[in-house]
Amino acid sequence: MHAIADQLEEIVQRRYNRWKNAELPAYLSKELNELKSAEIIDRFYQDLQLEDHGIYGITGVGTNRMNIFTIRRVCRGLAEEIKSRGFAAGQRGIAIGYDSTSFSKGLAEQAALVLANHEVKCYLFRQPSPAGELAFAVRYLHAAGGLLMSSGGEASSYSGCTLYDEHGMPVETETNLRLARYMEQWEDGLHIGLMNVEEAARTGRLVFTGEEVASAYLEDVDRIPVSREINQIMGASVRILYIQPGQGEAGLLRSTLLRSGFTSVHVVQDPRLQSAKSSSQYFELYDWRLANEAAAEMNADMILAFNPQYSELALSIKTEMGKYLVLSHSETAALLLHYLLRQKNNRGGSTAGGVLLKSFFTSDLASAVARKEGIKTINVTGGFGGGASLGKFCRSGNLPFLFGYDEDGGFAVGGSIAGSDAIQYAVLIAEMSAYFKSRGRTLGKELLELYAEHGWFADDRIELTYRGLEGRQRVSFIMGRLSKDALRVVGGLKVEQLYDFRAREHIQLAKGKHLALDMPRYDALKFIMEDGSWYGLRPVSAQPGIQLFLGSHASDSLTSRRKLAAIRSDVLFMLESML
Repeated sequence: MHAIADQLEEIVQRRYNRWKNAELPAYLSKELNELKSAEIIDRFYQDLQLEDHGIYGITGVGTNRMNIFTIRRVCRGLAEEIKSRGFAAGQRGIAIGYDSTSFSKGLAEQAALVLANHEVKCYLFRQPSPAGELAFAVRYLHAAGGLLMSSGGEASSYSGCTLYDEHGMPVETETNLRLARYMEQWEDGLHIGLMNVEEAARTGRLVFTGEEVASAYLEDVDRIPVSREINQIMGASVRILYIQPGQGEAGLLRSTLLRSGFTSVHVVQDPRLQSAKSSSQYFELYDWRLANEAAAEMNADMILAFNPQYSELALSIKTEMGKYLVLSHSETAALLLHYLLRQKNNRGGSTAGGVLLKSFFTSDLASAVARKEGIKTINVTGGFGGGASLGKFCRSGNLPFLFGYDEDGGFAVGGSIAGSDAIQYAVLIAEMSAYFKSRGRTLGKELLELYAEHGWFADDRIELTYRGLEGRQRVSFIMGRLSKDALRVVGGLKVEQLYDFRAREHIQLAKGKHLALDMPRYDALKFIMEDGSWYGLRPVSAQPGIQLFLGSHASDSLTSRRKLAAIRSDVLFMLESML
């Protein structure tokens, strides 16, 4: 044990000394000199790790932080990975976008100049771009991949770099593993060089883009509306408030809504969102109370919460009582699926062979809506990120794809969608509101009728955050222990099934029967109780931490919420007892 501790201390000290002796920007040098002993260990005990769809972490100095040298190392490995595909891949290049913070733009420029210096062409956006537009740009420009930078811009805030493949989808596990092997050739990014901006532009390795892509993207989104007549007739009557983190990403979503006929759109900025640690925390940081007050002033029909980094959306609707209710992602998806199926039936279309794709960590309300129309539901892991993701199914061509959503607010619709796009999602949600408004109905009333027909589904999501090396060890211990020794009764309900995605097994606990799961390994667990209620966990490496998902089902709202509360209480107590 002492030998391991000594070895770790030696690694930390060697890395720290390399940074001490390197030429760092003044802001990083100052931060390095002010580190205390305990902080040095957390900053240098490892390199920041690639996750399923990119690399994310606290902004700051050190190998275990997001900074310009981390990005240089990632892009140096990416250059080699791209060139391994052949000369043409390097010439096709990489599309690079960023969010509205100045630090994010700087990371994007660093990425472009590293790639250009190693013979990979780059298309760098002139203005901030949401994830949906960046993904579209990869396909529109026929690029070999894409990068999207996001940043809180201050020490202790979180920054990220999402990696996209040639289809405009977050990269899959196999690509990540290949990239990680290339990155191992460089201990850090301290001595990775950049090409001069002027030279990169002169040689054609750096191309600035933006307006042409935005115009093409808007034309592409024009195909999304189901009923343009409803939008043109009723669009102006649908009052929309939406919140977003800064100025940069507002234009495209608003332009798309205006273009579709929704002219009463108001924007509220909430800069705190730029420090979100994760996709889930992004929506939790919204000041819904403030948004509700602003919505009430304009008598808004809905509030849209837009996450441009991951192209995800959250929805709050006006209820019959005049209050605003934040819907779960599963509730929003069920409503929209209900609307799309109604429109299809009204127009004489067939839903035969249709498929609903959803994440394992979402409730089954949408599945119940789909089942009524004879539509099959397929649960997958990973959402629109990596692994056995929705996105992989979306472009596989093996299914007559109809509708897909995940636990983070990602969404896609149609037979050939490459991945999640919150802007398209917003247009369809606005259209859905216009349709029901034209019939004297509200989204709140439609949701209540879905619950009355299919039973009440309640769900919740909790993020448990730990710190440093000890935190990572806690997460690893919890996940390992739960897969072997979890509670057999939770919330007064027998636990009957375990989906161990780590071992790729479906275990019927009462029978002791182990069935193989035909999907790639994914670091997550899901437990299902006797009545269909459930809970699941997956680790988050950037914090580090654990995301806990819970769901219940009952014939009425009160019983469903009570079940959920009992499950939540037992699971949290179990996790606390383990530590």
